[in-house]
Amino acid sequence: MTAAALAAGAMRMGLRRRVATLNIQGLVPYASAWQLQRELVAQRIAWQKEERAGYDAMLVLEHTPVYTMGRSAKPEDLKFPREEMEEEKKGGKKGRGFEVYTSDRGGQVTWHGPGQVVMYPIIDLTHHKRDLRWYVRGMEEVVLRVLASHGVTGQRDEKHTGVWVEEKGGKGREEGGGGLIKVAAIGVSASRWITCHGLALNVNPDLKAFDAIVPCGVKDRRVGCLKDFLSAEKAAKLTTAQVRYELMEAFEEVFTSMELCVQEKKGPMLWQVEEVVLVDEEDREECM
Repeated sequence: MTAAALAAGAMRMGLRRRVATLNIQGLVPYASAWQLQRELVAQRIAWQKEERAGYDAMLVLEHTPVYTMGRSAKPEDLKFPREEMEEEKKGGKKGRGFEVYTSDRGGQVTWHGPGQVVMYPIIDLTHHKRDLRWYVRGMEEVVLRVLASHGVTGQRDEKHTGVWVEEKGGKGREEGGGGLIKVAAIGVSASRWITCHGLALNVNPDLKAFDAIVPCGVKDRRVGCLKDFLSAEKAAKLTTAQVRYELMEAFEEVFTSMELCVQEKKGPMLWQVEEVVLVDEEDREECM
């Protein structure tokens, strides 16, 4: 029996496919996380060819400041010359202190950095549902549920992927949409139905970094964060550590065929696939 047939049988029986999840502490360089994602995808492609069931993976983290440009990005999405954005220009002249990467994810340009929680699921959809639209809508639902748990009403926009919140006193979607503020960006890619990249939820970052770009190519809307929509008392208590677990819990609620097995990664990483493994059976209580 093939791995795909075994997966289909497991889904019919209500069994959940395990997801080796690293909750990585500290700030992570984009290049390190991106390279590890690519290696995790390659590992799962090999498992497909070998007809091994394997398991899925996920990275949860915060990046050092960086701009990333997706497949649909345009040069004008950066409001300043790219070399001026980067950490150092030729001759050692300092730039604006941000790295810039061209990525293979969908979408245009966005920013990652402290105060923004990023979730990178490496999911073999052949074991779940071969439908990227379903997957992206599910990622949006994950964010919507986290916002709702804080008393914030988020919404989708059929024209622009991501999650939005209506600006206080602004126009909502029904009135033209100009008053919607983006709080979460979603951009994915897939190879042989194995996903890469994911979602980024602004919790409490310094939003000034978005002033230098056209976020996700949308010129007439602002970017905001969860903290902006909370009372002063709740905002003061909000932490990215808290939101990381809220996102993971919501992910399991939305994607009911998956079970996250979370490992806290506090020390230095080698950024190798061997570090993204399932916990031993005796430690299964670590699965959410």
